Amino acid sequence: MDERNVHIAWGQDEGAALPLTLVLIALMMTLGGVVLMVGSIQYRFVRSDVHDAQARQLAEAGIYEAFARLHDNPHWRPADDTIELINDEAVSITVEPYGSYLWVEALAEAGRSQSTVRVIAGERPPLALERAVVQWDTQSSLNVAGTTSIVGDIVVGERGVVESTFKTERFVGEVDGTVYPVQGLAAPYFDTTAVSLVLAQYDAWARGATSSTPSTAEPGRYALVRARPSRLPVRRLASGYTLSAADSTWLNQPHRVVVAGNLTVQGPLRLPPLTHLLVRDTLVIQGAVSGDDLIGYAGRHLRASGPLSATAQLFSQDDLHLGAGVRLDYPSVVYVDGRAVDAQGRIHLEEDVVVNGMLMHPPQPARPQQAAARIRLAEGSLVRGAVYNGLETEVHGLILGHLWSYQFYFFETPTNYINWLKDVTIDVTQRPQAFALPPLFSPSPHLEVVRWAATDSARVSP
Repeated sequence: MDERNVHIAWGQDEGAALPLTLVLIALMMTLGGVVLMVGSIQYRFVRSDVHDAQARQLAEAGIYEAFARLHDNPHWRPADDTIELINDEAVSITVEPYGSYLWVEALAEAGRSQSTVRVIAGERPPLALERAVVQWDTQSSLNVAGTTSIVGDIVVGERGVVESTFKTERFVGEVDGTVYPVQGLAAPYFDTTAVSLVLAQYDAWARGATSSTPSTAEPGRYALVRARPSRLPVRRLASGYTLSAADSTWLNQPHRVVVAGNLTVQGPLRLPPLTHLLVRDTLVIQGAVSGDDLIGYAGRHLRASGPLSATAQLFSQDDLHLGAGVRLDYPSVVYVDGRAVDAQGRIHLEEDVVVNGMLMHPPQPARPQQAAARIRLAEGSLVRGAVYNGLETEVHGLILGHLWSYQFYFFETPTNYINWLKDVTIDVTQRPQAFALPPLFSPSPHLEVVRWAATDSARVSP
């Protein structure tokens, strides 16, 4: 091959290699772009996860910062709905009553992420109340009779505890705990201020003082807004109304149901969580009714009969009666204001009633002239938690937890027996391990979480 032919052959090879080189370059650029795009997407996902975690941590920190401030002042509320954390991060905080507990809500943002943590808060039982029995009527001894069994320590007046013979029946029970006789024993701390304000608000709503439906959120502020007690839509019903499954079309979300007279709730019916039933006169709940975190308020009488299964806080100004088949799960509260004490207003649990939580009857400024059972537990009833009574308690059922009362009482013809416990079982060791009181029992309550819920979402630009 001559020199001219060799030159032509090399030129042909160079011309064929050029397109291949361009294809390889384009392919490498495309692969590089894909790698960069994948890396960018991964970075955005990682950044989003980091911001989600940061927002959640800030919201949780806001909850515990609010707990710390409420420990110093149980009536504290954020002045401008925000608090500054130690790292200068701002968290939006809401503190409002939820029945006898507290509703604490924290919202925090990081990047384009936001997290909302909602908590129902109660109080760790103070050391002074970590006893099976506290009885602060110092006028007599505490007499235990029959088959009475008390497991746990007892705090009483200086006259102590006496194992007594009832008529001709000798004491055959046991007291398994230390007895602390205290001279001049005073009533345990109990602050009725917060609950009194809540009940006054419930009563005002039931009377019709607030007629508008509260707004749910400022437009465009947050992408996701959950119901909280003060933001529930209002549903006004006529006196004498019967709430039933026929109302399911609007009972698909929680409401503040208000009635200026009487209301009957008739099962079968499941109420949405956070539903408030606020009634000026008499509230009757009967049949197969269920629900979680319910509020029931009656300006005069509250009657409930089974099969009722719910987590509920039930309040009455006059008296509250729970019939057979009622089961209230933790953290339930049964509370009578006590203003009708001279009209025999009281809490009465019939046979086969179970309350996991608290029964409460606050002390009264003027003690009634005649002793009577202001809280009465019939035989076959069960309280797993605590009973606090500023007046007289009559116990025939079972208490797995605490009994704190000014006096004990029962009547057997022809005698009133004051400060006697007969055929009673109280076992503080069987109290639920996770047990928080409403934050009423200490001027500096140590708050604990009763309910915890969290929501993460993308922040909406204003």
